[in-house]
Amino acid sequence: MTTEAASTSPAVHPVGAERATVRMLKASVMLVLGAVLSACAVTSELLEAEPAPVPSDPVRFDSVDLANDRRSVRVDFIGGEEFDPDNPCSVAYHGTAEIVGDELEIGIYAEPHPKPLPPNTGCAGVGYPRSLALDLDEPFTGAAVRDLAGQVFLLAPPARLAQIGALPDGWELLREGNVAGSSTPRWERVWSPESDPLPAEGDSMLTLIQGLGGPVNTAGGNRQPPVEVNGQPATLWLHQPSGEMVLVWQLGSDELALVGNLSDFSQDEFVALAESVALPAD
Repeated sequence: MTTEAASTSPAVHPVGAERATVRMLKASVMLVLGAVLSACAVTSELLEAEPAPVPSDPVRFDSVDLANDRRSVRVDFIGGEEFDPDNPCSVAYHGTAEIVGDELEIGIYAEPHPKPLPPNTGCAGVGYPRSLALDLDEPFTGAAVRDLAGQVFLLAPPARLAQIGALPDGWELLREGNVAGSSTPRWERVWSPESDPLPAEGDSMLTLIQGLGGPVNTAGGNRQPPVEVNGQPATLWLHQPSGEMVLVWQLGSDELALVGNLSDFSQDEFVALAESVALPAD
């Protein structure tokens, strides 16, 4: 029986074979790098060809006006720069308007720009006032406009508008209108003894916001100890530095918010003013 003895000498490779192996490794590396660079070039071209991003969801608008003949509407909103075929950061919009039951449903949508952005560039996050006119298939005789972005607007003051019964002498209604941003309608009215009040300069002002069939979504300052309005629980907020008070309570199916200032009303007077608010009789 022959037993092969283990060698204690280091392995020796021919020099020519070692050089051939190195050349093969270098060639393989160059092939891999070439493939990676080619893939990067393709990816870069694809990225460079992409247009400026635009939202696919409906764009929220700020106001809506129904024409006198009730056959068209104008919608105002904040959007991108006015469309320019040579400016990929500009935006064109289109809209839909459909009468559904007693509501007018409106959707505003941004369109992708046909021209791609140049490499390594982006669009400035600046909003521009925009408007869009939409024709209707038939006259709209209702009063509610539903924004498909999640808001509801009223075209006229609601029939069940809450009234303040103990308004101070000399305080006049200055303006009223929709409060945007809610899935149920909200209506705001502002009174003041001044013709053009500036609250920041201490001018007197009183605001009543009515959430019609839904929350008023209004608060401010620090929450105060619980109070009641006509026996119903209410929440009082106070911003001590400015003296602004916000009182929120439920009246029937509506939630109300009264906004005033300690410079015009004490807390007890403010609660009494809220207790004078009533809905019209059926």
